[in-house]
Amino acid sequence: MSRTCSRSCPNSASSRQTDRSSGRLAPFNRDSGTLQGKRTIWGGRARVLSTLYMAAVAAMRCNPVLKRFYRALRDGEKPAKVALTACMRKLIVLLNSLLRDGVPWSPEAA
Repeated sequence: MSRTCSRSCPNSASSRQTDRSSGRLAPFNRDSGTLQGKRTIWGGRARVLSTLYMAAVAAMRCNPVLKRFYRALRDGEKPAKVALTACMRKLIVLLNSLLRDGVPWSPEAA
């Protein structure tokens, strides 16, 4: 019996897209004709997004892996909100991989 649910394969591309868009972390474009605007995140579940935001803020301050990731983005001249959103997305991927593998957090696993 095969399961086609994206939750059964948390590392698949469709699962990653579903996870990001469910928290509305996937960038959406507002292009029209030749106009190409900035990519933004909008909409989604406010409670999920605000919880994930606070978790990412705490993680980028205290977690050595996400702290290095955030610092590298900022040193690469990314705006603070863009770097924080990238940390939110990375946090989702890390949590999904920990759940998939059934292992506790360790910096080496990231």
